[in-house]
Amino acid sequence: MTSRRWVRRSLRNLSADLKKRKHDACPNTVRRLLRKQQISLRSNIKRLAGPPHPDREIQFQHITRQRHRFERRGLPVLSIDAKKKELIGNFKNAGRTWQKEPESVNTYDFIHDAQCRATPLRCWSACAARQPRADYASRPD
Repeated sequence: MTSRRWVRRSLRNLSADLKKRKHDACPNTVRRLLRKQQISLRSNIKRLAGPPHPDREIQFQHITRQRHRFERRGLPVLSIDAKKKELIGNFKNAGRTWQKEPESVNTYDFIHDAQCRATPLRCWSACAARQPRADYASRPD
C-alpha cells in the first residue's frame, strides 16, 4: 500500500484502520505521532502555472503608453482591479454574524435566483496617492 492513500484520511479513520491492522491508537495518539514525523494538515499552494501569454508584455506596454499620454494631457488615470463576479441575493456566504437565529438562505446558488451579479473592485487614481476604494460594479444579468 502506498503512503498516498493515507494522505486525505481523518484522524478517526486512520485510527480505525490501524486498529484493524492490530495497532491500537486513538485519534489523539495518531495526531501526536504524525506531528512527531513533521506531518500536519496543509492546504494546497498555487505554484504551477502554464507558460505566459505571448502578448502579455505587449499589453502592459500599451497600458503604460496610454497612462503616460493621459498624464501629459492632465487627464485622470484610474486603476481598476476587478475580482470574481458574485451573485447578489439571499445566498449563503462564508462570513458569520452574532444573532439569535440563523438567517435562512437559498439552498442552491443559481444565477436565476439572483437579483443581479456584482463585480467587487478596487479603484484608485494612479496619479494621486494610492488609496484604494472598495466598490461594486453591478448590472442585472
